[in-house]
Amino acid sequence: MDRGLLEKAEAERIKSAIKENKRYKERRRNENTAKKGSLSTGNRDRTETSGIEVTSPAFSSAGSTSVVGTSITDVESNNDLEKPSCLGCPMISLSNNYHGREATLLMHYLDVVFPLQFRFYQPLVSKGGRGWLLSILLHTRPLFHAALSVSAYHQSAFHSDSGTKFSNEILGDLQKHHCLALVELRKYIERIGLDIELGRMKTKVEILACMIFLISFDVFRGDSNDWQTHLHAARTIFMDLKDNFLLPVDTSNSKVETGHLKTPSSTSLSLEEDLALEFFATALVWFDGLSSVTTGMTSEYSNIYSSILRMENGRIQLCKLMGCQNWVMVIIMEIALLADWKNEGESYGNLSQSQLAKRVAPIEEQLEDGIRKNQAR
Repeated sequence: MDRGLLEKAEAERIKSAIKENKRYKERRRNENTAKKGSLSTGNRDRTETSGIEVTSPAFSSAGSTSVVGTSITDVESNNDLEKPSCLGCPMISLSNNYHGREATLLMHYLDVVFPLQFRFYQPLVSKGGRGWLLSILLHTRPLFHAALSVSAYHQSAFHSDSGTKFSNEILGDLQKHHCLALVELRKYIERIGLDIELGRMKTKVEILACMIFLISFDVFRGDSNDWQTHLHAARTIFMDLKDNFLLPVDTSNSKVETGHLKTPSSTSLSLEEDLALEFFATALVWFDGLSSVTTGMTSEYSNIYSSILRMENGRIQLCKLMGCQNWVMVIIMEIALLADWKNEGESYGNLSQSQLAKRVAPIEEQLEDGIRKNQAR
């Protein structure tokens, strides 16, 4: 990333998140202990059955990040499974019920949550459909857990007031998988400086995907600004991958089967990974463009985004994910830049109305031209 500075910052933020999860677990444990102490002996059995402890994984001081339990993404050795390194995960996580919960959350994400996030994404079956998504989820541990945490949060929104055993299980899933996503992501960030070029490209795509999922989780939750940290990290990763999007698709003399341009990444990535890069890069441009308006902080990469979005046959087409044509986002970004310039002029007391009018005119012209073209279709 940015000469190690951003990797270090993100790693520190992840460590802080893990510590916070551990503190949360201790608070919940103390609360449960206090509640049990106040109950009569006659109610003890009922309490122990219905009051499932909501925990997130606690990790040993030695820094081990493997989780007790074999999930569909686990590749730990038998020795790792014999001795729990994640103190918050009971040994019953080895049961088939654990696998069932993962499968349930994964299918809920694919069938319900993903279509809600990207309603307009309808890939052709002839081009693989959403198979690439399932592939990258099953082969990327932090991404897998990030998706399950988003899925669990969506389920918790419908069961938050029920107080049932199922709702407590969902909250447990939410804490566990979000913590695991952060821990596994830290591994990926540490590894990015060690990989050879081909593996490095693949790892960057996977980290970009993880950041998009974590942004979605934080935005869904709505009670923190962690999404801004993840967005900043995603921007930095994207800048290392931007050359894959700065050429129009139809200028290539050699194309892959799906019609995508053979860029520096597509020669070292599998077809599924290349589709993932295109998808998550598109999502990033959308998120970053809207954040410049909602937060009032203009992205430092707006000019690069605009150059990519202005390409008539570029790989990033926002309409495929969000139903919004590229020129609309370009104008949104230009309005954000204009607002930033205007606010700065007002703060220094040197705002020129004539200069403001000159800056507004081309934006207004682009907007009217885009509307006319849409009406002519």
